[in-house]
Amino acid sequence: MKNLFKNKHPIIFLNFIPRVFGQFLVCVVFFSEIYDRDYSHISYIFLILEGLVWPYFTLFISYYSMDPKAIELKFLLIDALFVGAWIGYLGYPLWPLVSTLTAVTLACLSVNGLTLGFLCLISYAIGATITGYFNGFELNQQTTLLTNIICIICLFTFSTIMGFLTYLRSKSSKQTRAKLRDALNELDHINKILQESSSTLKLDTVTKILIDSLLKNVFKFDVMAFQALETDTKKLVYKIIYDPSSIISDEIKSLEFDLNEPSLASDVFNNQTYQYLKNIEIDNSYKYDIKICSSCNAKSCLVFPVIIKSYVIGIINIYSVEPLKLDQRIIDTTHNYIKQISLIINNAILYEQVKAKRLEISQKNMQLESISKHLAKYIPPQLFDKIMNGEVDINISAKKKFLTIFFSDIVTFTEISDRMESEKLTIMLNIYLDSMTKIALKYGGTIDKYIGDSVMVFFGDPNSSGMQEDASKCALMAIEMNKAVTDLKSQWKSLGIEEDLRIRMGIHTGYCAVGNFGSEFRMDYTVIGSAVNLASRLMTSAEPDEIIISDATYLLIKEVIPSKKRGLIRVKGFAEPIKSHIIITGQFEKNGKISEDSLQANR
Repeated sequence: MKNLFKNKHPIIFLNFIPRVFGQFLVCVVFFSEIYDRDYSHISYIFLILEGLVWPYFTLFISYYSMDPKAIELKFLLIDALFVGAWIGYLGYPLWPLVSTLTAVTLACLSVNGLTLGFLCLISYAIGATITGYFNGFELNQQTTLLTNIICIICLFTFSTIMGFLTYLRSKSSKQTRAKLRDALNELDHINKILQESSSTLKLDTVTKILIDSLLKNVFKFDVMAFQALETDTKKLVYKIIYDPSSIISDEIKSLEFDLNEPSLASDVFNNQTYQYLKNIEIDNSYKYDIKICSSCNAKSCLVFPVIIKSYVIGIINIYSVEPLKLDQRIIDTTHNYIKQISLIINNAILYEQVKAKRLEISQKNMQLESISKHLAKYIPPQLFDKIMNGEVDINISAKKKFLTIFFSDIVTFTEISDRMESEKLTIMLNIYLDSMTKIALKYGGTIDKYIGDSVMVFFGDPNSSGMQEDASKCALMAIEMNKAVTDLKSQWKSLGIEEDLRIRMGIHTGYCAVGNFGSEFRMDYTVIGSAVNLASRLMTSAEPDEIIISDATYLLIKEVIPSKKRGLIRVKGFAEPIKSHIIITGQFEKNGKISEDSLQANR
């Protein structure tokens, strides 16, 4: 019956039982009084309605009422009014009066307290007065012995019933207080867990707080494990978080659970509900659980899901080497501990995952940085920086630009390479190219390529300082390169290289096509056009240690770089003779500047 009143106001159930017994016993008393007396049949009908129908009618009304408490209090007053009315109607017989008045007072006091008891007495008196008034206040002093005996029996029976109900309510109240006390203690423990665990994002620390609280406040166990869900693989990774006796083997500690294979963990994961095995009897198909329980000789097992917003993020396993005898309260308490700390466990897992991702990203960044440093040696630094910053598109395209092109090579290098050993030749050439590269980068030149001993550099792309400045930088670079070769001779001699190496250079300024040439599988950032060909031809026309520049370059740098006319020269691939000039390298001072006297002489 309690289930019927589970979600209803408790006053409905508290009043229903006393009303059923009370009205029935009152009707028995009144029936004994009117039996063999000259009362109408309507009196019997009213007694039957009050004793058998009225309690259930009030139950129906209260059960579906929006305010059952208020309507029940009114019904109690009506109960007292009905009983009082019967007393007035019967002429105030002594024993029925005493027994019914005692029963009404006892019922109201025990169920609803002193105030309502007083009001019910008033209602009782009103009922007795109304019917007594219409009956002429006729007193009935003679009651039969049967009526007196029935009154005493009914009063004793009703008092016993009310006493028993009071005892049950007291017992229920004690149980409720005990449950409330346990709930408050549980809530206090959970609050302590949350306070302690919320100050950290380390999974080991969070689980240790949970374990300590369970061991201290709930029950003892031997092993606890946590199986975190790997979102990438959809597997549960086994992790021992409590094993003070070290009874779990290393093989078990590295297990991974496939959710598609039968196991206690997969059952709990898919059903999102705990499992309690008081005496472990595992299906042979549960190979993971057989391994684990055999490893730690477990007799009992508890498996709980860790749920965040209807999504299982992991499984907690608790094992005991002794059979556990846990009641539902302990299981529910443990489940509540885990549910309350689930969010913190999830945050700790996310923190561990983020930390692992950061480490992975850091390692990949270091790897990419190392690779980029190596790649930078194959690409002009200016272009490499723009690519890394996303400033240029990596596709096959070219544009027409005004550039200054530079070529140089070692005079009679072919004959020298034939005479020299390959090891010495490699050392010499690498020292030479290293020195030329450093000078080119110093002046901001874009190194196009090395062709054996030949070096090709251009100015004006991808970065440009303006046509005149680009041409001047190229000329200054050539002068410093020429001087650097002289300085390198002593270094080569120390390595046993006695060859007298001299270089020649050519510079021309003009429009070229610059960009990425090749295919989608292999591209080369370079310049093409007649201006490039002319710079190469000027180099081949130069004498050792000479820097030949075209008339176009001369017109751009004549105000800053001293030079002299060389005259017209014919070069391969060009129909008309080319005006050329020679840069006067001797007037280049040690600090890298041209003296004002030299510039005046040049003008």
